[in-house]
Amino acid sequence: MGTTSSHDGSPKWTPVAERIPVTLNVYDVEVSCEIFVLNRALRPLGSGAFHVGVEVIGREWSFQGTKAAITGVFCSRPRECDGYHYVESVPMGLTRLSEGAILKLIETLEAEWPGRKYNPMYNNCAHFCQRLCELLGVCNCMPKWVIQLAATGRDLVEIKDHAKAAIDEMGCV
Repeated sequence: MGTTSSHDGSPKWTPVAERIPVTLNVYDVEVSCEIFVLNRALRPLGSGAFHVGVEVIGREWSFQGTKAAITGVFCSRPRECDGYHYVESVPMGLTRLSEGAILKLIETLEAEWPGRKYNPMYNNCAHFCQRLCELLGVCNCMPKWVIQLAATGRDLVEIKDHAKAAIDEMGCV
């Protein structure tokens, strides 16, 4: 993926001196005293209930659920996402993509990430940010403490589903 096409049609990368920083901004999943306290207690244990967004070219992109058949991708001012309490920023690296290429990428992701597909354990803001970082060519590994609670929830649901299937197969009530 390049910024523009050269005369031969091949992608042209932004020169190294012009690489653009990419940052993961982390928020408490809601603005409440309970979540604030919960996250401060869980953080030393490597977990918490967080919302995340990717900051690049002076804007922040993330993903949320919607009931309408529209994209779940949205943009906000960096570190000022409505409804969330900003916690910290994590540098993810420098992208070689230009501003134009980044905006084209976001356009593509808007179509690929409908809000109706949001799931807190399987398809959430962290999954979106991980994909965006991957496409930007920077570190796509979310900090473990950001994704741990959703991963644990997903594991518990899958264990429950497997146990139920095994019980059903045995004919137990």
